[in-house]
Amino acid sequence: MSAREQLFRYLAEVERRYRTLSLVRGAALVLLLAVVGTALAVAGLLARPMGIGALRVLQFALFFSLGLGIAYLVGLPLFSWTRRRTAGELERRNPELEQRLLTFAEENEKNPGNPFHELLARDAMDRAGLHPPEDLVPGRRIAAFAGGGIAGLLFLLWMIFLAPPPFGPGAALLWAGSATARESLLARVDVQPGNVTIRKGAD
Repeated sequence: MSAREQLFRYLAEVERRYRTLSLVRGAALVLLLAVVGTALAVAGLLARPMGIGALRVLQFALFFSLGLGIAYLVGLPLFSWTRRRTAGELERRNPELEQRLLTFAEENEKNPGNPFHELLARDAMDRAGLHPPEDLVPGRRIAAFAGGGIAGLLFLLWMIFLAPPPFGPGAALLWAGSATARESLLARVDVQPGNVTIRKGAD
């Protein structure tokens, strides 16, 4: 295997680990946002009587904020990990590389067939090989964010399906439109037919 191939494989593995970390960290933060947003929305729902219109506003605010969170916390970090950014991150964390990786990445984009790149790749790989990908992005860090995301998902499901009333029904109403919760939580005007006697001049 040539030095260029070794360096490409090394950068690809580092990039893969950074992408994985970005994905699990973003997902954990989105689930935290979902938990906090649901709690705030339910608190607003229970603070005063609301009709169906106000409920729709709360649902829109909750789901719109989650959509923005997914785009900003998951999509943007995940798709921003290019080969050049990976090289730049490695250079930042390991100054002894002295711009070798960035130089290789830039020169390879400009003229991929240049035979000089093999010498440049060998020199860069000699330095970069001292920092294995699993040391740069430890598996335990990925696992920690993944565990936090799972915990956030389980807590969100508990809020929706198992939390005691009135909080549980409120969360179920926001997320699933529960008919039972709608009957018990939303304000409504119930008019019954009949006759009533009132004093003259009264409302």
